[in-house]
Amino acid sequence: MSTKPTETKELETERDSETRHIAFVGDRSVGKTTIAALVARRLTERTGVRVTGEATQLVNDETSTDNTLGIEWTVEDCPSGAEAIDSLAQKTETANLGILVRMGGLRGEFRRHALNALGDCNATTVLEELADDTTVDPPLRERAEELA
Repeated sequence: MSTKPTETKELETERDSETRHIAFVGDRSVGKTTIAALVARRLTERTGVRVTGEATQLVNDETSTDNTLGIEWTVEDCPSGAEAIDSLAQKTETANLGILVRMGGLRGEFRRHALNALGDCNATTVLEELADDTTVDPPLRERAEELA
């Protein structure tokens, strides 16, 4: 990221082109593919977008002609259920696994699966943070402490 003075001598922040990632995870028949396709379609209006997963059947990879935001996106329509968590673990995406453990509303089995995946990744720092986080359910905090 860099800054440069504008004509009014104020500093303007300008982002270098970077790729951002958004993933949709959920059980079968909850609409995650539809939502992934809608988000991808909307993003193509002003940015470059790459789509993975089932949503590729609904949206083509497209790049905006003006790319006014200067950002490229990858929209991932993840497999259903625990397969998505396993995919994150294979990519060693420990921050995202930590978010899944913290998520309210996500079924406990998925939160536990993400926690165990953090253990498999030897993500000691994230596990220690989870063990100390009072917003995380006590059984998950205890398991995080065991795994750390």
